[in-house]
Amino acid sequence: PNWIYPHCNSSLAEGDIISSLESSTKSRRETIANGSLTNWCNLQYSQQFNNQWPISIQISNYPLRNYLIFTYTNPAGDTQTCRYDEAFPTDQGMDITISGDTNG
Repeated sequence: PNWIYPHCNSSLAEGDIISSLESSTKSRRETIANGSLTNWCNLQYSQQFNNQWPISIQISNYPLRNYLIFTYTNPAGDTQTCRYDEAFPTDQGMDITISGDTNG
């Protein structure tokens, strides 16, 4: 499965992820998900999803309507989406973390 934090249909996570990862004694997944593995969400899909490279990740930000959509697509065109009930601010930078499923 493909996991995402925070859960779909929720607000975006806040905080300094880099500082948190540098100072944490917990696993990477626990640290990113505010200290608990149960905070991760399994992206749902209707068919057998085949993870292959190359992948496509799209983040569609809708600040005027205050939401965003995260879309993950594999080479076969299968997609997984997650909507958030908050938009990214348009006047500041951001850090995005994408990681493989090893060591944590």
